[in-house]
Amino acid sequence: MCGEVDTAFASVRREWGMVTLSGTGSFVYGSTPDGQRRHFGGVGPILGDYGSAYQIGLYGLRAAFSSRW
Repeated sequence: MCGEVDTAFASVRREWGMVTLSGTGSFVYGSTPDGQRRHFGGVGPILGDYGSAYQIGLYGLRAAFSSRW
């Protein structure tokens, strides 16, 4: 079983680079040739799925309801 990051790197036949997933969930992952890795986001709608459809919808609903207050 492979995750999105493994699949993305395998599809371009690389072992390092950057992967950005934006959709129902979202994250950014980067790795360098010397083995450093960073992962941001992708922890779900409660803890921080920044840029996800959930967050965009939530912000839209908040704006719509607060405009009537």
